Amino acid sequence: MGWTTMHADHYKNGKVDRKAECDAMLTWNNESGERTVIKSSMVGTVYYAAVKHTKPDGTFSIWAAAFLTGGGERETPYFNFGYKDMDETVEPYYYDCPKSILDLLTPTDNESANIWRQKCWIKQNMPKIKDGDIVKFDKPISFTDGSSGDTFQKVSYGNRRGVFKELKSGQFVRISGYQDRKFEIITTASKSVA
Repeated sequence: MGWTTMHADHYKNGKVDRKAECDAMLTWNNESGERTVIKSSMVGTVYYAAVKHTKPDGTFSIWAAAFLTGGGERETPYFNFGYKDMDETVEPYYYDCPKSILDLLTPTDNESANIWRQKCWIKQNMPKIKDGDIVKFDKPISFTDGSSGDTFQKVSYGNRRGVFKELKSGQFVRISGYQDRKFEIITTASKSVA
């Protein structure tokens, strides 16, 4: 499951239109039926779509696609669009699928797809941590210097994401994947004391 690079056909404001490229890849009509994108969205560089596959007998299913996207122009200017295509049955490790797309999917018996959908719904319903919020994680987080902690304050640090201040030591740390961990917001930024 590697990346594919190609020359893009769709552009917007002089740049590759990643959403339009992915929409086009998922749309076709042949002897096995018709496939159309009902709704799609870019969340950062990840493309999500509700895709309807209608069989020749008229039955259909609507499933989710999740594509990682990137520019391929580093390798050669001609191959200016890269993607890694996945669907929900491979349970991609990306759970930011918008609610508007999740709402369109038809039921499935595929266990991996159901696990992925459940994780997306959980993430949709998780509170968003904002700068200044004090959060407590359900398990202590250990760092490479040997320190650990479970209670942190979210802080701004330039363009870096996931920067927190550990409350006991006052140490600034980066917690990657913090939104995927179980936590509770103890104090919101508007109620916290500096």
